[in-house]
Amino acid sequence: MKDFQNLIQDELKTMYCVETELQHLMPEMVKGARNPKLKELFEKFQGQVPKQIERLQEIGHLVGVDFADAECEAMKGMVKECKKILNRNYLDQVLDAALISMLQKIKHYEIALYGVLKSFARHLKMKEMEALLGESSKEEKEADKLLTDLAMGSLFGGGINSEACKRRSA
Repeated sequence: MKDFQNLIQDELKTMYCVETELQHLMPEMVKGARNPKLKELFEKFQGQVPKQIERLQEIGHLVGVDFADAECEAMKGMVKECKKILNRNYLDQVLDAALISMLQKIKHYEIALYGVLKSFARHLKMKEMEALLGESSKEEKEADKLLTDLAMGSLFGGGINSEACKRRSA
């Protein structure tokens, strides 16, 4: 019979898989992005992933988790979906809108997983684990906000989504 500790380990493995899959996917997203601001944002996120993986490895040492068998079917599906987007013949602005949408799906999944894990750590009074998870959670929420801001634009200009809507294929 598995207990709460097993649940935490399983969720940590899921989170680890998500981050390692994203580490492999981000270079393709950077390369696929057409808008310079989006490319820059993707590069920023790409730089955050190794730090998030390091935090998870640190947590793994704290709670005795071996990530060797970490798997996440949901993330594998999102990676597959993203690769399809990258291979479609979208107009540049439409491709950028699709990539933002895809990365936001991933970010929302990460936000949910980090939130669950932080809650578990809090209930177990594992302050160090909670703090490490909190750092990554904060980065994911900020990433989601930055993606939304770029997609929606500002008071002074339209965003990528506005530009994508204006473009019609011939």
